[in-house]
Amino acid sequence: MTTNHPEAPFSIIDGVPDAGYGWGFKWTLDHAHFELIAGDLSNSDLFLHYGLDPRTFHDRGPIRITIAINGKTVDTFTEAVVGEHVHRRRADAIKSKEVETLNLSLTVDPAWISPDGSRLGIFLGAIGFVPHT
Repeated sequence: MTTNHPEAPFSIIDGVPDAGYGWGFKWTLDHAHFELIAGDLSNSDLFLHYGLDPRTFHDRGPIRITIAINGKTVDTFTEAVVGEHVHRRRADAIKSKEVETLNLSLTVDPAWISPDGSRLGIFLGAIGFVPHT
């Protein structure tokens, strides 16, 4: 799911305020929640396409990104480089082969506190499952 797609808001529970509009990456809050429908993930990767802004990096330094599915942490990693990134993790062990709705949460720590007081996370371009390469 790309965050600028017009149907993106149907998969985003909260935490991506401008999803579905315009083009490019969208800010997440420090906690974002998604609802994704998935079937057999045996040959798939959990996929995250995101960016780390130089201004926010200067203020907060490296960040830890944690991804949980249905309340269980499935991935956590640190990003310490400014710019655009792709993160992939094998999804084989995430769920069974039945088609079901998965509740995915994305947490970014530390948050970047914007001038208006919002607790922002990362620039998110896409999140979901893709074929393993």
